[in-house]
Order: sequence, then structure tokens, then C-alpha cells
Amino acid sequence: LVDDLDRSDLLGPRALREHWQAMEAGEAPGLHAYLSGRLSSGESERRFLQAQRAEPRNPWGLHGLAFVAAERGSYGRAVELERQAVDLAREPEERILLTLALARYLRGADAPGGAVRVLRNLWQELPPGADRDGLEVELLRAEAGLGTDEARDRARVRAERLLRTGELNGSELASLAETGLLDSG
Repeated sequence: LVDDLDRSDLLGPRALREHWQAMEAGEAPGLHAYLSGRLSSGESERRFLQAQRAEPRNPWGLHGLAFVAAERGSYGRAVELERQAVDLAREPEERILLTLALARYLRGADAPGGAVRVLRNLWQELPPGADRDGLEVELLRAEAGLGTDEARDRARVRAERLLRTGELNGSELASLAETGLLDSG
């Protein structure tokens, strides 16, 4: 067990070093700058800026910058950056992930109605066979924040149905539990 812990401690620094080396070699500089930003605690913003400048048509640098803005509590800025990232999404999976982040930032900016709108639009655009459970959890979180008893009651019924019929992973279950929709009374 101790050996496993020691080994896992080395994976982050090793991965970070590998991304830096790939950037220096000119291999997918935007991707490696973004990934090193995710692994760097003190240099994240600089790495995300580097990723965005290296590949301006790649959404991940903007996504990283939105994350940094949200971490600082600047949700308005996070929303602005994440909207730009969503506009640059190249694949359906990318669009889904980035739109989910946008919805979280809209909720953080006290705009649950905006979060509901972007999630409902995403729901309509989902390709056949896409996993809808995670999206529905995020939609329920946004709807629960609308503040009306009617919206909350509708969300509670759907949350209970999703809990019975969905195949939620641990993160989705925790997220659903955080809404308070499953609390009795």
C-alpha cells in the first residue's frame, strides 16, 4: 500500500514533466499546455493562456481560463469564457462537456434560468445513444435553483424517477443528492 501511494505521488509530476517536454518539442502545444495547466497548481492560468494562444480554435484553453475565473468567484467572466469555448467545440462529446461546465458557471452566477436554457438546448441536440443521465442530473440541479415551488416539485418527481431508472455513477449520485430534491418533506 505504501509503495502504491508513493508511486501515485510520482505520476502527477511525471505527467507534468512529459507535457512540458511535448510543448517544448512543439507537439500539440495547446493540448499539452492545457493538460499541464490542469496539473500545475500555481501556474494554471498561465498554462491555459498559453494553450489558448497556441491554438486559438481549440476550446480547451478557454475552458481552463473559465475554470480559473470560477475558482476566483468571477462567474460572469467564467460564463463569458465558457460560452466562447462551447462555440469552438469540434465534436458532440466536447460540446456536451463544455456546455455542462457553462451551466455550472451560470448557476454560480445566480442565473439558473440561463443554465436551464443551455441544458435544455443541449438535450435537444444530443446524438442518439448519448448518455442522458448526467445531463439530466445537471438539468435537475439548475431547475431546483429556479426558486419556485412548482419547478422544484417537478424536479423532485423527475429526480426520484431518475434515481429508480437511471444508471447513475457515483459523481452523478452525489450531485443529485446535493440538490436536496431527494430529501423527505
